[in-house]
Amino acid sequence: MSTDYLTKSGNRIVELLNSRGVGFDGGVDRLATPTSALSLCRLFRAGLKSVDKATLDQLRELRQALLMMLKPTSSRVARKSLDEIAASTKFTLGFSEPSKATWSQISGNAVVGTVLQDCANLINTGQLDRLKICANEACAAAFYDLTRSKTQRWHSYALCGNKSNVAAFRSRHS
Repeated sequence: MSTDYLTKSGNRIVELLNSRGVGFDGGVDRLATPTSALSLCRLFRAGLKSVDKATLDQLRELRQALLMMLKPTSSRVARKSLDEIAASTKFTLGFSEPSKATWSQISGNAVVGTVLQDCANLINTGQLDRLKICANEACAAAFYDLTRSKTQRWHSYALCGNKSNVAAFRSRHS
């Protein structure tokens, strides 16, 4: 599996996590209504015409489970929640391509299925630990850590990291 795909999966999951109105979204939950959720859902399923209430409910549950997975103390509960959501979606595994296996969704919500595939790819390739929440509590935006050491703390150093470092410096020198 290519790194490009994992980054694409990670970026889509970050968009889902940040749909709760953190960071630059200024408190606006993008999963509040079918209309506000449509552009987010199109990231996972291009050409989507509308979003129904059932999809919104499942996406909110998925978002909450993924946020819990980013906290080590809640990962068992989060995995159980993901299992329950995944039970409504069925996939088949194909080997028609010479160098890779492909998953195809055969039932369940298409958007939810794509989110689950992205999650599975991140987990199976050990990339889930690259999903993080900004260390700036006032921000709390999710981001995909692309650093080699996986030690990035802020979604944006210029916006959150610099503020944190300046505040720490001033408190030490006052």
